Amino acid sequence: MGGGGKAPGGGDGGAAAREAARQKRITTLKADVRKNFFGEDGTSPTDEREARFVDIENRTREFFTPQFEQDVGDAQRELDFALARRGTFGGSAQVDAQGRLADKVGLGEREIGQKVLGARTEAERLDNILLSNLLDQANQDGDRQGILAGARSGQIANTNTAFSNITRNAIENQFSNVGTLFKDISDTGIINQGVQQGAQIAALLGKTNNPFISGLPDSKGRVTK
Repeated sequence: MGGGGKAPGGGDGGAAAREAARQKRITTLKADVRKNFFGEDGTSPTDEREARFVDIENRTREFFTPQFEQDVGDAQRELDFALARRGTFGGSAQVDAQGRLADKVGLGEREIGQKVLGARTEAERLDNILLSNLLDQANQDGDRQGILAGARSGQIANTNTAFSNITRNAIENQFSNVGTLFKDISDTGIINQGVQQGAQIAALLGKTNNPFISGLPDSKGRVTK
């Protein structure tokens, strides 16, 4: 009998079928990997991933806020002390100094906000690297269970790494040179002190028994003794 019949699997020993199955596994695995990162729209984070981003934002804010609030309180107490010592409550010097303090508070709050945003951005950046690596593994027809497990554990590790990176450097102490808040208070105090001293000297020199003007004629031509 003739032996011209085709070999099982289309004459290629089943290679085409195996490759088709492999490609299907790869396509399915890559889709499942992405589902660990993105929601149904394919772009927004999954609820679980978004919760981790919100958590790192809160942790970062809570990390920097207590020290900043302490610095603000210290600066405000120093300002109040300076105002009380110089008797300039309610004056323009107080208004100006409080304005400078408010400006510095605003700068600190904005820096904390940038840290919070930076923490999330860093976590997203690390997740993008992780996703790229996992998709590469999927393209190599890697172990499905291990790749999907790495998607979740890797994201958790990324948020912790991002938090560690962003909190490595403290925010700038906006009140390290707090004396600049009180420049006008100091100037006003010096001026007031000078005026008071001048008045005291004038009063002293106006007395007839002042030794500095004894023996000199007064404004009416009389000689003091």
